[in-house]
Amino acid sequence: MQRYRLPAHLKHPALAALLASALAGCGADDPAISQSPSAPDDDYLPTPSGYLVHRSCIHDVPAGLSMRTMADGRTELLRGAELTGHIRPCPFPKRRSPDASTTPLQVPFVNTGDWRTFDYKIVQTIPNRFRFYDFLQATWTVPSKPAYTGQTVYFFPSLMSTNDGNNTQAILQPVLQFGKSPFGDASTTWGMAPWYCPLNASQCMTLSLVAVQPGDTIFGWVQTVGGLCNNSGTSCKYEVGFRVNGGPVMSMTVSTGLAMNMASKAALEAYNIGACSQFPPDGSTTFHDTWLTQPGPGPNDWNGFDVEGPVGSFTRLNTSQAPNCYRSLPKELANGTTLFYQK
Repeated sequence: MQRYRLPAHLKHPALAALLASALAGCGADDPAISQSPSAPDDDYLPTPSGYLVHRSCIHDVPAGLSMRTMADGRTELLRGAELTGHIRPCPFPKRRSPDASTTPLQVPFVNTGDWRTFDYKIVQTIPNRFRFYDFLQATWTVPSKPAYTGQTVYFFPSLMSTNDGNNTQAILQPVLQFGKSPFGDASTTWGMAPWYCPLNASQCMTLSLVAVQPGDTIFGWVQTVGGLCNNSGTSCKYEVGFRVNGGPVMSMTVSTGLAMNMASKAALEAYNIGACSQFPPDGSTTFHDTWLTQPGPGPNDWNGFDVEGPVGSFTRLNTSQAPNCYRSLPKELANGTTLFYQK
């Protein structure tokens, strides 16, 4: 995993050289990108985006920097308005894991990969509302710890941009993790971090993992900031963040250049699962106090219109993945969702 530790000021030649060195090897503006070079399977790591991503294209970005993904796939790194560097598109294409579901789901969004159980919603056509989401929040409790035997388990809500509902182009998500992931080891506890994966460029960005404990309350969100949205939603800047037990805010800000037209109100994604005991012993996790909003053109409409709820939502299981540990579909609540993962 490429790690960045950028200085606050980069005007000194030596510091500029350090930045250039740190950003080297993250892809290149050359024909190698379009040639889709191969790489050993061990170089691909599980991310909460639903894909395996090459280890050189998963980036631990320092707190305080914002990101802006450009049309050519580069993601610019900014400190305030100052451009401090960029991350080039990954030369290695993203992959599905070997145990990912290959059975198409009879829903608009079919490429869920290692998402095991989830509740999601495609943006609806509503009078006086734009066709993108500007706000999602959810609260959930950190489950008990299972015994660590090599698995990676993720819980999260998320906003996504999809191409006709079939392919995820980008995903923004505050993620709860158990087990080892590309950016941290949470095999003895749980951890939280915000993630941004511009999957068109086959890469992911995140912040350092924050340790959390069973019973902690997680409040996570994805929201627009700065009042920069146009009517199509392609100019929005989003904050992806979380708080633990009402503590300090941990967040990153991202301009994806895409309309976020799909929401996962609650999701469980997992890798290297060989037995149901590798999931938390609680058997279920409830995401509650969930809000999901679509903005509109009126002067008071940018606060959004809450569209959370069962209408227009889909609850799904990837039961083709072994083992089948799910006693039922996710349960829609008045303002949330319960995910089940033990029979």
